[in-house]
Amino acid sequence: MAEPIDGTDIGMSTSADSPERPKTAYVTGGASGIGRALTQMLVGASYRVFIADLDIHSASQLADMLNASYPFADPRVHCAKVDVASWESQLDGFKQALAFFNGRLDVAAPVAGIAERQWLKEEGEMLALGLEDEFGEGFMRPDLRTLEVDLQGVLWTVGLAVQQMRRQEMDGEGFRGRIACVSSTCGLYSIPALPVYTAAKQGVVGFVRSYGKLLPGKYEILMNAVCPNIVRTNIEGEEYYAAAERKGLIVPMQNVLDCFDHVLSSKVSGEVFEVGPDGEGGSEEKWVVREGLEYLDKKTERSVTLLEEEKVRRVEVTDEVDEVRNEVEKLERAEMKGLDGEAAQLIAGEQVEDRFVQDAVEDGRKRRRVA
Repeated sequence: MAEPIDGTDIGMSTSADSPERPKTAYVTGGASGIGRALTQMLVGASYRVFIADLDIHSASQLADMLNASYPFADPRVHCAKVDVASWESQLDGFKQALAFFNGRLDVAAPVAGIAERQWLKEEGEMLALGLEDEFGEGFMRPDLRTLEVDLQGVLWTVGLAVQQMRRQEMDGEGFRGRIACVSSTCGLYSIPALPVYTAAKQGVVGFVRSYGKLLPGKYEILMNAVCPNIVRTNIEGEEYYAAAERKGLIVPMQNVLDCFDHVLSSKVSGEVFEVGPDGEGGSEEKWVVREGLEYLDKKTERSVTLLEEEKVRRVEVTDEVDEVRNEVEKLERAEMKGLDGEAAQLIAGEQVEDRFVQDAVEDGRKRRRVA
């Protein structure tokens, strides 16, 4: 059985391409369903894969099977028990993955997900549980586990991946890493009977369409989303899948894997790929890129552009403030050591026009005067 790795020293190589280094992939939910199929595909393509899954028994069995099936000199698959809804659990699993990868992550695939849960109890159920009296008074905390796993869990996986990838060297194609998220057709269409699941999956789509456009220019990282129609996994019961299959609505897993293969080999980012049973309109296409909504009018387009420009400006200002504050702190440390502060000229602020940066410089001067 594959055991969790101890002694997770992540201060290792983050270098990119070398003839002997296999690419690496971190897959949440990799023990079953789409995650399992993706893990098998990646190992078949000579990746080293780390499975993060709550079902450690199935994850270990898959890891052992794949390690025995391929004639690699060292194990290519490892796993850890991870609850993606828990930051602490994700962080622990991710550190183990980096140790297994010798410090470099090429691909992150947040696949783990659960189905819709009853987020609000009915009145009769609350009464039976003693949570509501005969007058209909009383409240119960909504069950948001689906949102925590299917959206928050994805964001935490992406957050870990970005923090690691941005410190890595670029690969031969000029990127530091790739992220392939899994959403659903519920991320594109509204399903009244699945309100929280739909909210979570649409959240993933919105996140990818926005942050995925920022990542390439800022960190040389690519991020896209795969949105399959009905795929036979363990997220629903067999009766549901049997009914879908009779109607020809089941998406072949190979369609999903082919889409992943395209996403991981392309240079696009911020795109959402819908995967259907046959392709759009019964064509031979296995997937199609789904664009976001058109703008209501020109003013709406300008409003959205203004929001983006203002946010970018504030981020740039914040970065400059941080840089100045770092210089201030360096000067303070130098003065504490009794050194002559020529660096004072560097932070005097005469050449800095932005008022936010001026404030940062002045704050530093005040702190030194008080000290």
